[in-house]
Amino acid sequence: MNYEQFLEQMKEDLTARFDKDLPPELADVRIGIRDVEKLQGESYRGLSFRSGDSPVRPTST
Repeated sequence: MNYEQFLEQMKEDLTARFDKDLPPELADVRIGIRDVEKLQGESYRGLSFRSGDSPVRPTST
């Protein structure tokens, strides 16, 4: 399994778990895969989590 496949599998697994285990007020969490540009030309790809209309998207690598 490569990294892209791993991200897709984690996204699917987390979505299924969140749908099952989160209370209704947190059920709108959306998981995405994002590229994040860092300072000095660094970047990475990871999972992002977003709830509701919040502009905040924590990203996990």
